[in-house]
Amino acid sequence: MKNLKLIFFLSISSVLGNLENRIIKGIKAKEGELPSSVAIYMNGNLKCGGTIIDEIHIITAAHCCQQLSPKELTVLTGANDLSSWLPKSYGVSQIYIHEDYINSGSFENDIAILSLSENIYFNSVTKAIKLPTQETPENTNLTLSGWGKTKDSNGKNDLPTDLMKLETKIISNSLCKKWLLREINDSQICTFISNGQGACTGDSGGGLVDGNTLVGVASWIAGKKGCATGYPDVFTRVYSFVPWITKILNN
Repeated sequence: MKNLKLIFFLSISSVLGNLENRIIKGIKAKEGELPSSVAIYMNGNLKCGGTIIDEIHIITAAHCCQQLSPKELTVLTGANDLSSWLPKSYGVSQIYIHEDYINSGSFENDIAILSLSENIYFNSVTKAIKLPTQETPENTNLTLSGWGKTKDSNGKNDLPTDLMKLETKIISNSLCKKWLLREINDSQICTFISNGQGACTGDSGGGLVDGNTLVGVASWIAGKKGCATGYPDVFTRVYSFVPWITKILNN
């Protein structure tokens, strides 16, 4: 998966152009299993993931879109295999980055909405996801998905063409703070399943879902030696931003 910010335990790296999020030790998603998942391309290259929330809007991470113009981005929907003829391509007409997004420290408010240039064609493999109506409790099992790298390396061949998924679990913010020795605010969610499994470069912006409900947006990962090294992954908590999302959609 692409463009998750990789934050190392002793130093912060925010080189968005070079990092690509991925899912480590995930499995291939079945066709149509995650119909709201989309791939976001920048100038022809996979940049991030995103999630369909209605017929014309995509939620992703703010750091995926920062300092970019709409014409640089393309959204692909409707297929798990990006190398096939099945994905449908959409242009982007507008980028809405949260006005309080902070591109440093704990990367607060790391959320953005893309408005597409035309309505999405919905079918059995392309659908919108629901926004949360309540907080998601600790220990809830969730699904992370994306097209990011499947190994923590610099090899281009580690980028899958198939959508990958991983079952993970919410941990408390207090535990996450102690684990990472970093500030985690109430508008963020941490997940962890086991050492050697998790998000990585290329997965940024992708959805963390509970069935047909969008719970989180992949934001950043931590570790001394790279991805999936025994530290929690950090997501933007979508429930905290429902009023902001609704305002953008209504406008």
